[in-house]
Amino acid sequence: MATFFPENSAEALAMLYLEKQDDTKSLSPEELADRYDEVVNKIIAQQLLIRRGKSSLPVLKGSQNPAQ
Repeated sequence: MATFFPENSAEALAMLYLEKQDDTKSLSPEELADRYDEVVNKIIAQQLLIRRGKSSLPVLKGSQNPAQ
């Protein structure tokens, strides 16, 4: 099976976020890779908090998993 990028919502959101940041234009490839990993990890952590109902951020109605 083919692997596609982004593979999940955290990777897609990280790409969107970094595309909108002005400061990424001056980053080296290594710095950009580090920044990307940092953003993906923060997004994953926030998604886990939301799924567990422990996020301090407001969640839009209908965006939580109804199976919980």
